[in-house]
Amino acid sequence: MNLIVNKLLIASLCCSLAGVFIILYIGENYQPGGFYIKEINETFLDKYIKVGGTAEKVFTGKGITIVDLKDSSGWIKVVAFSNMTGIKKGMRLEVVGIVKEYEDELEIIAEEIKVV
Repeated sequence: MNLIVNKLLIASLCCSLAGVFIILYIGENYQPGGFYIKEINETFLDKYIKVGGTAEKVFTGKGITIVDLKDSSGWIKVVAFSNMTGIKKGMRLEVVGIVKEYEDELEIIAEEIKVV
């Protein structure tokens, strides 16, 4: 009886560890789906999205960078609360962030900006 309990304990421990590692892997590698800018509307508020486009205007201030991002369907303002001095007008970017509303306009609060 004691041998069966030990085997069950080891099996349950292995399954638990495997589950934890799977959750960690998914959490590190999850990327939200990509969208065209024209598809972004109020239903996306407070949700993570990924968009790509070209930097049309870039403003870099103390602790903030604002980019007007444009794709073939429209444009949206991207706000990053850090100085991203490497971003220049005309660069192709991929942005992951949360959709927010500010002064009756939708914008993306960027968590990650990649030059592609």
